[in-house]
Amino acid sequence: MSEKYKPINFGSTNVFKALFTTIILFIIRIVLLSMFQSVTKDTMLSNVIVYTILIIALFYVQRKELIKEFKSLGTTLKKTSVKIPLTIILFLIIEYVVNGILMKYLNALPAGQDLVQEALKGKSIIVIIYLVILTPILETLFFFYPYKSIKNKVVAFLFSTTVFALFHMITVNSAIELLFLIPYLFMSAAFSYGFFKTGNIYVSIIVHAINNIIAIVLLFI
Repeated sequence: MSEKYKPINFGSTNVFKALFTTIILFIIRIVLLSMFQSVTKDTMLSNVIVYTILIIALFYVQRKELIKEFKSLGTTLKKTSVKIPLTIILFLIIEYVVNGILMKYLNALPAGQDLVQEALKGKSIIVIIYLVILTPILETLFFFYPYKSIKNKVVAFLFSTTVFALFHMITVNSAIELLFLIPYLFMSAAFSYGFFKTGNIYVSIIVHAINNIIAIVLLFI
């Protein structure tokens, strides 16, 4: 295959190329969401449609690597040391503790959570599919997978963790809500750590899905 026809390298060895990939994918997401929302007039339905389209497209482009990682997931989990899940759990505990403190004393919600609460009231199944399946897959492909082949894993971890958290702060409504960047960083660190310590994208997806399930359960408590 000539260089001209090679698929986009979502595992760039250059951190800035990886960041550029994330930005381009994020812009494509915004454009598609805008297009579908103008037709459906339904934000959540548009999200589900767009996320599904992008996941299929990205999986097709990286199908060989992603299939390989899926097949090796069982072996990866068996070889994973106890330190890795314990560290992930620690990151998530800190996330929820800090999040709870901020929500209590600031009387505010993290960016985007108010929309999720509203959506859960009338479209529980669609929202759960969106949060537990589609979001973990697509956001891992957006924010962590492009940094996979960066040689310095510490740099890859720190950079992807920060980028993920910052992108989730785009919809903040006030300066005080910027404090929610702290729990977002710990949440992002949990996803990123699982990915870079195991080298398997599905570990990050699973951790992300579990985190979102916990968040949904807490919303109903």
